[in-house]
Amino acid sequence: MDKSINKDELVQLLRNGLVEEFNRARPYDEGVKLDLSEIDLKDARFSGANLTGVDLTGSDLSNSEIEDTEFGESDLTSVNFSHSVITESNFADSVLEGATYSHAGVQDCDFDASDFNGVNVCGADLTGTDLSLCKNLMQSLYDGETVWPDDELLPEDFEPEEDLSFAEMEEDSELSEDQYSY
Repeated sequence: MDKSINKDELVQLLRNGLVEEFNRARPYDEGVKLDLSEIDLKDARFSGANLTGVDLTGSDLSNSEIEDTEFGESDLTSVNFSHSVITESNFADSVLEGATYSHAGVQDCDFDASDFNGVNVCGADLTGTDLSLCKNLMQSLYDGETVWPDDELLPEDFEPEEDLSFAEMEEDSELSEDQYSY
């Protein structure tokens, strides 16, 4: 990271909505992810941030308003986006394992080549979001409250009305266990 600005200062720029300053100050070292892991950006409001190639592992961005932001090629493992509003943002080629978008509004975003294995989208509104080229959408957690984009924005073999997510399978197995307990 650049010696003139540290992780806490970069986070403060984002928290204060000083996105242009953040984009100028952050390092862009080829092949090295900027470490912004485990940061607290809960309730943040920003637009136009360049978070390409950033390690945000374990960060809290819940209840945030995020617009026109680049998350491409970032590590978003276990990031909490729950109850956030995220619009027109790019998540292409990002690592999403364990990320939570529950009850978030995720509209008009691109998840090209992102892996949805273990991603929680229960209750999320994904209207207009392109999931057609994402991987492992069947292994995500979703429920009957999840609002999906139109069919042309979903993988060809994904039919959420017919397929149970792991969350729903777990609920069904608990029900069947109760039925057969002695």
